[in-house]
Amino acid sequence: MRVFWTSLVAVVAGIACIGATEGAKIPVAPGMLTIAPIQVPIVDGGHVQGLLTVKLVLDSDGGDGAAVTAAEPRLRSALLSATGEFARLRASPYIPVDATRLSAEVSAAARRELPAVKRVLITEVSARPA
Repeated sequence: MRVFWTSLVAVVAGIACIGATEGAKIPVAPGMLTIAPIQVPIVDGGHVQGLLTVKLVLDSDGGDGAAVTAAEPRLRSALLSATGEFARLRASPYIPVDATRLSAEVSAAARRELPAVKRVLITEVSARPA
């Protein structure tokens, strides 16, 4: 019985740790900031064909990242808009995503909001049918 309770406490503690880090910003390196995943619909002909999901990391000249963190709401809005436009024009759930072009487009959008952003790195991208 003691083994059961010890195992149960370990599982609950592990779940609590996962939940605590899931919504948190994880510092990757100085000047880099992980952005929460962005999901936008892939629309073709007025019909939702799929879902584009992107995980991004901002690389900036901001030293400690304080300027990037302060501008995060504006940056996220610009990134969401650029990703949505990319999904509308260049994405399909049935072909691979052009991550190089997507990175260039979201980097340009981020630089318009905050010139300290050098580039936007894509750590994960997927397009799946609706």
